[in-house]
Amino acid sequence: MRERRGPADAKGTPPPRWRVLSRAAWSTLEADGPPSLSEADLAGVRAPGEVVSPAELAEAYLPLARLIYRRASAGGGAPFVVGVAGSVAAGESTTARALRLLLERGPDRRRVELVSTDGFLFPNRVLAERGLLARKGFPESYDLPLLLRFLADVKAGRPEAVAPVYSHRVYDVLPDRH
Repeated sequence: MRERRGPADAKGTPPPRWRVLSRAAWSTLEADGPPSLSEADLAGVRAPGEVVSPAELAEAYLPLARLIYRRASAGGGAPFVVGVAGSVAAGESTTARALRLLLERGPDRRRVELVSTDGFLFPNRVLAERGLLARKGFPESYDLPLLLRFLADVKAGRPEAVAPVYSHRVYDVLPDRH
């Protein structure tokens, strides 16, 4: 494990400290967090055709869940939001499902909700009108004000934070579904 520091920014602000960890060091991180998943739990984590082994859960996902759990526990009860990003088919959904199960099984049994950003895509009709259908999934194809309003509602603890529903069957946002 080593720390890296890059150059200061234009205002002289020092960069954040980054730690580079080996997989072995990462797998022991935050060892007092939530429990691991069993082989039976993997069925709810894997997407069709995916290979996620118990070893991968123990070495990669469990330390991340432990780290998130510790940070969320220090938040004083406010909703804690975790964003998972990546390119198409990079494993974001698998990561989110694994983290959800691990975080729900922590000592105080937290409630964890998954919300896909797919619902915040503009409907296909709007994308076509704007000439963006071929750019679906790129930043300009999302209703960012709606997404930011949703995140603000969640962080504020509002009882009704509304997220649109996307259907992978019809490849579009479902009208009037939240």
